[in-house]
Amino acid sequence: MRHLLVFTGLMLGGVGLVHGAEDRRLAAAVAEQYQPCGDTAALVLPLARSGLDLVPLYANGYQLETADGSPFAEQDLDVLLREPAGLQSQLEAYLACETPIMRLTQAQALLVAKATEANAGSAMTAFYQHGWSVGAHELRAASGVEELTGLNQGTVAVGPNGGGLDLLAEATRVARERAGSDWAQSPSVVLTDDASGTGGDTPEQRLAEDDRLTAALVATDAPGEHAVLLSSQSASRAVSSVYVVRRDFLDAHREQVEGLVTALFNAEEQVREDVTTQIVDWNAVAGHLLGDSDAHEQARRMWSDVETVGVQGNVDWSGDTGLRSFHRLNGEIAGALRAMGVLSATPTLALADMSYSNLADGVFDQRRAELSSFDPDAARTLLSEQRDGGDIDGRTILRFEIRFQPNQDQFPASEYADDFADVLDAAQRYRGALLTVEGHADPSLYVQRRSWGASEDLLAQQRDNLAELSEARAESVRQSVLAFASEHSVRLDSSQLITEGLGISDPATGLCDDVPCPVAGDEQAENRRVVFRVVEIEAESDAFTPPTTW
Repeated sequence: MRHLLVFTGLMLGGVGLVHGAEDRRLAAAVAEQYQPCGDTAALVLPLARSGLDLVPLYANGYQLETADGSPFAEQDLDVLLREPAGLQSQLEAYLACETPIMRLTQAQALLVAKATEANAGSAMTAFYQHGWSVGAHELRAASGVEELTGLNQGTVAVGPNGGGLDLLAEATRVARERAGSDWAQSPSVVLTDDASGTGGDTPEQRLAEDDRLTAALVATDAPGEHAVLLSSQSASRAVSSVYVVRRDFLDAHREQVEGLVTALFNAEEQVREDVTTQIVDWNAVAGHLLGDSDAHEQARRMWSDVETVGVQGNVDWSGDTGLRSFHRLNGEIAGALRAMGVLSATPTLALADMSYSNLADGVFDQRRAELSSFDPDAARTLLSEQRDGGDIDGRTILRFEIRFQPNQDQFPASEYADDFADVLDAAQRYRGALLTVEGHADPSLYVQRRSWGASEDLLAQQRDNLAELSEARAESVRQSVLAFASEHSVRLDSSQLITEGLGISDPATGLCDDVPCPVAGDEQAENRRVVFRVVEIEAESDAFTPPTTW
């Protein structure tokens, strides 16, 4: 039997009025579960069905109880891993101090905060970021919904554990920005009985059967043919998975918790090596995370859908100024979930005061700043296909233009500082998206010579010269963006910036019978431009190599 739980956010004068919020329901459901953590409370870590949880499994020697010689054992820890359970079950065990640590996305942490803050001892402190979903979640659209702006006043089906709500929060933020003054109301959320599977009440199944729905938040491997509005491969800095610990347990066992972090850092580094050298015990991973030791291929796919962040990632996440820091993410997600009626209030979540660099204990963690994730040739092919197919505008997350003087490839970069800051923000949110730098040139001289009957050789030379100029303009902008990132201490994958010299093939002033239209005066300046875009790519595109394959 289906249970229809709908959360709506009504906007009145810019204030979100919420009804039936999920944080209230959870708090009421577990109100009698609280028990203080005693001095002898066991160190129990819950697992999730995610590739990220390969790391704690490895740290425990691929066993539920700590194996001799494992990273946890080397830190003198005795850890019990608990196999995956639903959000409410995990919350109940946490409040009873059966598991003093929870494994959550940051959206899930916000959902359970009202329940955990009811008692000072169970208040959450976040202390470790596992990493990001880079393909595990998708927002799929109902028929006829072609862009994110379709979420306006819509209804979205979500699984019972709130998995991926972080992605829906990001999708709503982007949709609201694009819609501008046309935005009326954030989408309502409908919780289904089942998160995944066949034959049950899942978000994908509900989307297929209920024509009142706008979209569904699903796992990427969920069956179904609905188009994808946004995936966590493109929005690869939307879904952050973390550990949180009870305040009373942290106060009593801080040294254990810090040792846990050190062991996880070492395990994360070794796991990436083991994946590369193909010595991971995938059968054990599948058995513990999926309940089926023969499902090793599915376990491998789960690893390809995530990115662990290691030492430097935790340093960035715990900082005050990071573009995707713990506090900034919480603020953005909470605002979106309140507008959707899922949260009744914005909780203030605590972050542990830890020196992650010191806890790293000599772990080498420099590869993220050095390795590339994008194949430039495959990316240009993909962009050409999107442009020819007419859907590049629908996949564009951010767009702005830079104008140039005649025959020049340099520009006053300082005038575009605000635009460059938006690029850095988008690049951190959308590590799986392309940052395209399209150079263009003014076709006026070409059109004039063509009208005079110039030879095809002369016209071809003119097209080549203008293509080279447009490529030089694109490269100039690319280098300026990289320099801006360096000046602001933001690590940017240079392979993510793809330049294209389009010459006069796509003038702003249009084509007339497949050749540039005649232009004059101020119109010429419109064509001397670079168009900068942040473009979402398909989840299985060859242009992007997930970081877990490094």
